Amino acid sequence: SGTEEQTQHMIDAGVVPALGHLATMNLPRNYQNIRREAYWALSNITAGTEAQANAVLEALAAKLPAIMDAITHDEDVELRKEALVVFTNAFSTASWHHIDHLMETFQFVRVLCEVLRLCQMETIPVALEAIHRLLERAEQEGHLGRFIDALAEHDGFEMLGQLQSLRGGTDGPGSG
Repeated sequence: SGTEEQTQHMIDAGVVPALGHLATMNLPRNYQNIRREAYWALSNITAGTEAQANAVLEALAAKLPAIMDAITHDEDVELRKEALVVFTNAFSTASWHHIDHLMETFQFVRVLCEVLRLCQMETIPVALEAIHRLLERAEQEGHLGRFIDALAEHDGFEMLGQLQSLRGGTDGPGSG
């Protein structure tokens, strides 16, 4: 994490493909921290400018299926969370074209619904934040209906309702 200028120098030096490679390597369990740190670095980049977030999504295009699989199936919950933050940040910064590509080509809404379905306390807040950011961007770009349809198609509203009922269905004492 550094300034936008420092981040851009790292992108220009070719660090993003290297980080993508590290993030998706098949490493022994005791070396998983390398993958987590690679995702953490990528998430810092996607929190930067639109061009920087786009650069990450473009550089990782070939690795997106493996990253989506890691988000929903990796045994390391912290790794899942860090991988998800890469996209959560990008939903605020990347161009709509890149976000739309994630939603259409890689069914990222389905991935978010799968994360909610897992009911892991470490990943639920990140998935909810990703949904929130996607809703905001979809509304800004005039595609809210399509995003809502995708959530419905993948049982997202049911999952949100189940999470609400697990929480107790209230916002605290005296709410109603």
